[in-house]
This record gives sequence, structure tokens and C-alpha cells, in this order.
Amino acid sequence: MWKNRCRLYHTRNKYKKKKFLDYADDEFQTVINLNLKGNFMAMREIAKSMIGKNVAGSIVVLSSIRSIVVEPGQSAYAATKAGLVQLVRGLCSEVGKNNIRVNAIAPGVVDTPLTQQIKRIRTGTGRTVREAHLTDGHPLMK
Repeated sequence: MWKNRCRLYHTRNKYKKKKFLDYADDEFQTVINLNLKGNFMAMREIAKSMIGKNVAGSIVVLSSIRSIVVEPGQSAYAATKAGLVQLVRGLCSEVGKNNIRVNAIAPGVVDTPLTQQIKRIRTGTGRTVREAHLTDGHPLMK
């Protein structure tokens, strides 16, 4: 039943909450290397293997809602997740003819100790940044 099937699970990522202007080059590169380059390399190798073995199937990677919506301190992480979505689209356009699907799952915020940090960010009105975005909209949309 599982003959000729390839599977890859790659979920390792780096999340560093830091303001855009405070990022050092090496910190930014670490986030890029792990979140974007690591996924690129894993996707490339599994796609090569699937094509080489003439195996149809799916490659599924984990992106994030941050590929679409960004809050302060998430610029580098969000950029890698948006870049990952584009890598998925690019690879899909190339391997579809080999009956290989490529998809990204972009879950929303899950209540964990890590996301508790996000909830504690306050705006000048005492609301969380998320609450402000939901009620006031993005500042660039005004």
C-alpha cells in the first residue's frame, strides 16, 4: 500500500521577535537560512527524489499566517514565510507535470506560551496590537 511513496516532514523554524531596525545582519541571516533556505533545500531534494523514482504525490510545507499579516517585531519571520509561499508556487509550477502537488499550510495564531508575547504588546490605547488591527485596520489602509 505504501510502496512508491515519499514523505518529508520539515517543520524546524526560527522565530525571533525583534524590531526591524534592531536586527543585526547575522541574526537576519540565521532566520533566512533556517526558515527559507532550509525549506528550499528540503523541497528541492524531495522533488528530485520523487521525479527520479517516477513517484507522484504531494510536498506539503508549513508556512504561517505571518506570510500575509504582520505585527511589530515579526518582519524577518514574516518575510521568510511569504518567501516560502512563493517557493511553493514556483516549485508547483515546475513539478506539476510530474503529478507532484506542492502546498503550503498557513495556520493562524495558536494560543501557546510563544504567542502570549504577541498578546502582551500594547498600543497607545491599551489594546493589543491584534485588537487594534481588527478594529482599526492596518495603518497603511487609512
